[in-house]
Amino acid sequence: MELIEDTKDAVGDTCAVACRIGVEELLGEEGIHREEMLELFSEISELPDLWDLTLCSWDIDSQTSRFSEEGHEEPFVTGFKQLTTKPVVGVGRFTSPDAMVSQIGRGVLDLIGAAHGLRLPIRFCRKKLRKTVWKIFGSASVAISAFPET
Repeated sequence: MELIEDTKDAVGDTCAVACRIGVEELLGEEGIHREEMLELFSEISELPDLWDLTLCSWDIDSQTSRFSEEGHEEPFVTGFKQLTTKPVVGVGRFTSPDAMVSQIGRGVLDLIGAAHGLRLPIRFCRKKLRKTVWKIFGSASVAISAFPET
């Protein structure tokens, strides 16, 4: 908490402060659990300007879509967005624009972190996201910048 406050004091209004938080370790009784993190999150939810939710272990958080289910992090990140007015970003090894927009539309996340590792052609992804986002939000400007024009 102090680190976030100190960082915000140091940068002032010159930039946004994002905070990445691991929400589950999947280590059984010894690890960090989602329920504990929800409790902590509710106390500090308005401190940073943006939240980045992850699973604590890189090898679990960064699974490829070949070896994990699409949206595999949803059960762990669900509920955090409802505790803050700040934007919440997450990942889930998505291969479908429909699945991405579904999480945004249902209020699970505000933004989907995506890389060019998507197995979908970028032009298709941009078109599909614009169409689906327009249907849900009446605007096509939501997080489309991750897929540059080619």
